[in-house]
Amino acid sequence: MSHDRYFLERVCDDLWALWDGTLQHLPGGIDQYLGRESSPVVESKPKAGDSRAARKELARVEREMNRAAGRIDAVHALMADAATDSDRLVELGGQLRTAERELAEAEEQWLALAESVE
Repeated sequence: MSHDRYFLERVCDDLWALWDGTLQHLPGGIDQYLGRESSPVVESKPKAGDSRAARKELARVEREMNRAAGRIDAVHALMADAATDSDRLVELGGQLRTAERELAEAEEQWLALAESVE
């Protein structure tokens, strides 16, 4: 979801809007949206999974993702420094694969949690 017209026009192939309680495709893009007589109605209903605990868990997973991404960056830097040491590169390659796997697992967990919180 975005309110940035420039961004939407250049990035999105299709635009959709919640209008009068229904989801409507806007093949005419932003111009069609702006040409409507009434404003779209966006109803925000809390979902069953939307709880304080779920949001806290989502924030925890985000921190975990940031830590894993930081470890990946750090390993990349170490690999650049050890470019001529093949044994060290093998060791760092293992660390990199572990950090990338942790990041991927955290991202999957984040996606699942985000669906329950939205």
